[in-house]
Amino acid sequence: MISFSRFEQQLPTKQLQKGRFYFEEELVCNLNESAPGIWSADVSGKEDYRVQLTITNDEVAQIHCDCPHEVEFCKHVVAVLYGIAEKTGTQEEKDFVRLVNEMPVERLREVVIRVGEGNGEFREVVRTQQYLLSL
Repeated sequence: MISFSRFEQQLPTKQLQKGRFYFEEELVCNLNESAPGIWSADVSGKEDYRVQLTITNDEVAQIHCDCPHEVEFCKHVVAVLYGIAEKTGTQEEKDFVRLVNEMPVERLREVVIRVGEGNGEFREVVRTQQYLLSL
């Protein structure tokens, strides 16, 4: 099993990219926590798939997706993990999102360039996002 708070560090980059794309395209619907740590959602794609998972003590303990893919963490499950992360984010994270959304675009570009000049990991994140936009 994997840690929910660290799933981005533990899953393959390709699965993360696919799942992030599905999440960002708002293909995760009906995300619901029916009881503490018990989540379900529908994920649209070529077909609609149902994802159910349980998170216990920061561990993704049970996973089910009715898609035909044989990997445990398919893109649908990853998309739902991103949805849960957004829904359960801390107030600090929500404040940061609001701050970024309110920042003028030119200023935001300046900040991204300045941070990227000294941070290879951040540059890779930007490259990945650009790649996802090209799909």
